[in-house]
Amino acid sequence: AGGCLRGERRSHLRVELELECVETRDEWVTRLRAVLVPPGSKPVRKIAVLVNPAGGRGKAQKIYNDHCAPLFALAGIEVQYTETAREGHGAHLAAALDLQELDGVLCVSGDGLVNEVLNGLMQRVA
Repeated sequence: AGGCLRGERRSHLRVELELECVETRDEWVTRLRAVLVPPGSKPVRKIAVLVNPAGGRGKAQKIYNDHCAPLFALAGIEVQYTETAREGHGAHLAAALDLQELDGVLCVSGDGLVNEVLNGLMQRVA
């Protein structure tokens, strides 16, 4: 397992569950948490979400709102949500993140924002 090699196609998996009762939904959440957060590890509690509204062919904000936000809410994850306003803004935002308070950073956009955020994080080391 690892990243895609140059020239390989990426694969995506999307799963939608339509559950008839809250108890069944809660059982799924409990079992998924057990797999995603092994015993002895720290669960994710707070993440920074950086969204480029123009990214993802203009669908990044809708993708976040429709797919990511509901999962984070269900999992009880606090979100620090910020939209980028201009080119290079992602690097500035990433450089200013308080990483001691966060368990992760999510970029919702095309690959330009990911590049900016990585550059911003690398600037912190200098």
